[in-house]
Amino acid sequence: MDGGRNSISTEDPPFLTEEENKILDLYDRLNELQLESALLKAKNTLSGKLEMKSCEPGSVSELEITTAQDALLKAKAAFHIRCKVAESAIIADPVISAVHASTDRSFHQQNLISLLKKRDELSLSLTQLSRRELDSLEKLRLLETENMLLARTNTELTSSMLRLVEISNSRINEANESSQSLQELEKIKQELKLSRRKWRTIKAIVSGAIVGSGVDWARDPELLQIVLDED
Repeated sequence: MDGGRNSISTEDPPFLTEEENKILDLYDRLNELQLESALLKAKNTLSGKLEMKSCEPGSVSELEITTAQDALLKAKAAFHIRCKVAESAIIADPVISAVHASTDRSFHQQNLISLLKKRDELSLSLTQLSRRELDSLEKLRLLETENMLLARTNTELTSSMLRLVEISNSRINEANESSQSLQELEKIKQELKLSRRKWRTIKAIVSGAIVGSGVDWARDPELLQIVLDED
């Protein structure tokens, strides 16, 4: 006898009774019928207006059709809002009762509490994921800004290098005239090497920042070119 009682007590009762399931099914069906009725009423009203207008010389204007469609959409939205308010009112009482119940909660209240905890955990996870997404977008924005600054610096250094190359080529033609010209040419070459070294240093710093940021730079063509470009 005791074993029979124990085996029965360990079986969990159904989450919803048959009567409760029927009530929910009827409630869903009622909402569907109300929505169908509202849509049919709106369509019949619109059809009647269109028939009346079609008999007139000017027929129906595009503005009148648009206005009727907007009215239909507003009626549908109002119906959905009313359903949501009704559902919230129905859900609120069991939730409050389950949360504020004492230790002797019913089976349904215990199940509801577990579902509420899962909902809160999912909401927290969603908040954390949203925060990570915002952080990633902020990092990407900063990298894009650094990329723009690097491109500007690269342009300036390239212009400087071209100018030095032009000067170097010009001075090479004059190098045979005096030893002073050779010294100036060597100075220009050193400046050119320094400019190239400076450009490579800046590029290496920015490349390291991109790789260490955690952004998927391999899928961004511009960031990929900055990281992999060896010159």
